[in-house]
Amino acid sequence: MSNPISPPPGLANGAATPATAAAIANEEAHSVIGINFGNAYASIAVINKEGRADTIANEDGERQIACAVSFLGSETYIGNQALPQLVKNSGNTILAFRNFLGLSFSEIGEQSPLSAQLKDVDGVPTYVVSVTPEPEGEAQEKTLTVREVTVLFLRSLLQSAQDFLSHRIIKGAVLSCPSDWSVKQRDALLEAAKDAGINVITLMDPAAAAVLAYAPSSASPALPTDTKSAANGSAAPEPHPVPSDRRTLVLDIGASSTTATLLSVSHHSLVHALHQSTDSTLGGKQLDSVLLSHFAKEFSKKSGVALSPTSTTPADLRALAKLRAACELTKRSLSATQGSATLDVESLKDGMDYHGSINSLRFDLLARSVYTRMTDHVRACLGEAKVDPTQIGEVILVGGTASLPGIADALQTLLPDPPTVLSNSIPPGNVVAVGCALHARLTVTHPPPVSAGSEEEQAILKGQALSLPIGLVFPSAGEPVFWQVINAGTPLPARRKVRIPVPSSISKLGFEFWEGKEEVKVETIVPPKVEQDPEDEEEEEEEEEEEEPEEVRTLHLVPSTHLCSLLLPVAHPVLAQEGKKKKSAEKTTEAEVEVVVAQDGKIRARAWVVGQKKVEVVEADVEGW
Repeated sequence: MSNPISPPPGLANGAATPATAAAIANEEAHSVIGINFGNAYASIAVINKEGRADTIANEDGERQIACAVSFLGSETYIGNQALPQLVKNSGNTILAFRNFLGLSFSEIGEQSPLSAQLKDVDGVPTYVVSVTPEPEGEAQEKTLTVREVTVLFLRSLLQSAQDFLSHRIIKGAVLSCPSDWSVKQRDALLEAAKDAGINVITLMDPAAAAVLAYAPSSASPALPTDTKSAANGSAAPEPHPVPSDRRTLVLDIGASSTTATLLSVSHHSLVHALHQSTDSTLGGKQLDSVLLSHFAKEFSKKSGVALSPTSTTPADLRALAKLRAACELTKRSLSATQGSATLDVESLKDGMDYHGSINSLRFDLLARSVYTRMTDHVRACLGEAKVDPTQIGEVILVGGTASLPGIADALQTLLPDPPTVLSNSIPPGNVVAVGCALHARLTVTHPPPVSAGSEEEQAILKGQALSLPIGLVFPSAGEPVFWQVINAGTPLPARRKVRIPVPSSISKLGFEFWEGKEEVKVETIVPPKVEQDPEDEEEEEEEEEEEEPEEVRTLHLVPSTHLCSLLLPVAHPVLAQEGKKKKSAEKTTEAEVEVVVAQDGKIRARAWVVGQKKVEVVEADVEGW
């Protein structure tokens, strides 16, 4: 046996099995929620009456809730209401605070220039804002730690969920949490959630939540059977068209960073992390900057008032804050339509209003360099994991920015279709919250078989995966054909069964078990030259550019290492009798083959004939690694 694949540091493996019921009327299931707590935006999902997960809108009608807190006089604004304060009250407006949870001031990296800045108070990163306790009182300084700001924000999310659920008591929640966070950061998040009144069932990796939201099961509660559910931000009505055993790439495009996570997913949604790569300089803000630069230039051209995206004068900073907020709304509009989107800003600078528009084609041209960086990041992640694009069965897009059609188009130039399926039918900005809500529902309706912190749980979380596929080879005169039974990367332990039809002429069925090898064949296809009609040769025509040769990559499986062989005696049943005459008729005979691979790599191969009264089983064992 070859060596197993182990998860990279910081990534935990886990399992979540979708419920088999189409709808669950269990009160416990309707009293839990999922929260996607990002650094820039958050979202909430609940379990609806049909047992499926829906994202909900807060009291402002927003499903994507800005992670922002602002103080103005005696008022406190939380969520999207705080964003307009960036124009004239940026010193009292706090943004992008989540990633600072659990860190000391010396560990704090770059801060958002748009937000109130953290200060060092005895080594603790602290915000200092100005508030007015009384309507006509004097302004006072107020200090808030990152944890206190987080408590304020999480409490508002909990209140929004309770209001939506008619003040039902929320008994638990699953929160998303980056897999690369330290234990100290995770503990800080759990403590902040507890102070906010949230009973945290567990923290969940965003990539695992995205996979669970797309669990490929006809009874998956993530996939509604009607078209109404897609409108309220849950999922598409079509069944999920991915193989049950697959490699899945989750591309999470946040506001300030982009993370590509490569996972191996088995048919019962057992997830094994293969690799993860993060670019902290690439995200939605880079696309906002593309729009900002474009509209600033257009404004200067139309109005004659100079506005530079790099200016640091107070007047320009206020104008750019207004323009950036409007650009973010324009980007959302471009995500929702293939047409054009408008941008309107009153009194942008020097009392001049501005109205502009941009279509999808123009935006994609301007954003091409950002799209290229994203595809290069995916290509680098696959290269580090030593996985070819043809070996990816599914790509899941996560994050509001990932809704832009240009990103999906750019990815499809890298990943072949088929075999790769691009999963973005659930709005990418909602998919993590949906997965968290489903995990919460599963936890309360199907309690885990092992206790938290136990040796059994640790064994599951540190599980191994196959590095090479296992399959069958039937003896033949020609080149051996490898029939895959267990995919490479499948989390262990694993069991798979296949049925083989046996012709009546065969009394003994022999087959071999092999480890396989994935080979990628590259072919260069040269487009055929178009012959010109002699009658048209004299006509003057513009010269057409010759089509460049196309590189086609295909994945092939070939046997590499023999494991064991089995010889199964086959007795074909004979049906007789019709009246007085006995007629023999053939009934299709099938052999069932089972392969079980334990966590230590030991293999047990078994085979038997289906439907026989006296079942004769042949089996063989192979030692592990």
